[in-house]
Amino acid sequence: MASPRPWQPNAATPIGECRGWFIRPRCRCGHVGTYKLDDLARMYGLRLTVAQIGHRLRCKQCQQKPYETELLSSIDPHGMHAAVVIQVRP
Repeated sequence: MASPRPWQPNAATPIGECRGWFIRPRCRCGHVGTYKLDDLARMYGLRLTVAQIGHRLRCKQCQQKPYETELLSSIDPHGMHAAVVIQVRP
């Protein structure tokens, strides 16, 4: 019997259910950010979905929306991600 797949959020998942996950927006100007969804849930509320938070994010350098947003399950100390689950495109 195959082991069940680990739980993975999707674009419609409330960020309050994504404890321990990260969101990584990438901007066309080259800037890449990484944020803990736990922190964003405290700031914006638990009910906001992954897609909604992805659409609210703006680049710290040029203030544009990201062209790509990844959802990550973990990040090692060197900044490499362990699992890209979804991509939210604005």
